[in-house]
Amino acid sequence: SADGSAADAERAIGEMRKVYRVLVRKPFDNGVIQHYMPPGPALNLNTQAPRLVSESPIDGWKDCKCVVLSCTDVTDQLTMSASDRSAPPPSDEWPAFAIDAEWDRTISQNEARMQQRLEGLLQDGASPYYELQVELITGRTHQLRAQFAAMGAPIVGDTMYAPMSGFFVHTLSEKDEQVAPTTTNGPMAAKRLMDTAAEPEIPIGLHAAVLELNGTRIEAGPPWWRGGLY
Repeated sequence: SADGSAADAERAIGEMRKVYRVLVRKPFDNGVIQHYMPPGPALNLNTQAPRLVSESPIDGWKDCKCVVLSCTDVTDQLTMSASDRSAPPPSDEWPAFAIDAEWDRTISQNEARMQQRLEGLLQDGASPYYELQVELITGRTHQLRAQFAAMGAPIVGDTMYAPMSGFFVHTLSEKDEQVAPTTTNGPMAAKRLMDTAAEPEIPIGLHAAVLELNGTRIEAGPPWWRGGLY
């Protein structure tokens, strides 16, 4: 892993720059993170997600790279209090259907359920929370979700990738995997883990923070775990 200052040297040639805020339970040093991901379903597993990750090059797999720019302990900054959250836009800025009474009740009920789940997620007290600023160098499908899960730090709330925590693919051969099943991750182990994956029912700790394009910079407000909208 190179120093964080390597971001400029490692950034793919182009005009677009994307930086994300990532909420995890493990600290990371600044620097380049590089792995390899398949372009689609891999290991003869007929599924698009969760995506698999290898630490070493595999024939046909794509380079997968990002840069950790900063890591901050935000445990004391987390908030899910309704009074602390950013207010939504005034009702006259919403489409007409959004102020229908029945629709409004449905939205309120869903909001309450989601907030309850998020409060439980943020109040488990198991370990500190770290907010990373991460710049994408490549843009693979589910790249950050897959990479951080493989490194043992699944993004907070990501039930799709949590089962893959610490899992790197070592072989594409079931035969090799059978020879050393406790040390060689392959199709059989991947299938067992992927069978327990589920789509998240609440927002996960991933927030698009900065987009720069052709000299224009757009920066988002705070993420949901620090009082922003989700």
